[in-house]
Amino acid sequence: MLSAGNVFWIFIATSSAEYGIFSVIALQCIQCDKNAAWYSEEEHERHIELCQNGLVPPTPCRNRSHTHCIVSWYRSGNSKEKVVTERKCGVVQDVTGCTLYNSKISRKVSDSTICAILG
Repeated sequence: MLSAGNVFWIFIATSSAEYGIFSVIALQCIQCDKNAAWYSEEEHERHIELCQNGLVPPTPCRNRSHTHCIVSWYRSGNSKEKVVTERKCGVVQDVTGCTLYNSKISRKVSDSTICAILG
């Protein structure tokens, strides 16, 4: 027979274990939500720029089924600078593929290239 103290201890241990499992399982990514402008427009633009440059801390993904941090970007011309257009949580199926656009010709690049998936 369990005493009240034992029941209390089991409850705390179970709660701590569940919390620990959640914190390990929850993927954290840098997420840039352009639609979440709950502060001034200037502050929102500054936050988006910091986020696109990867200068904000990662936050837990809302959907526990997300497995990848997805970064969409492009380069213009011969530039080596990447222009990040989006950072979000997702799954590998959310990546539509990597395409190189070279003048009038576009060709699909193999999945082994680094273009849109981190994680």
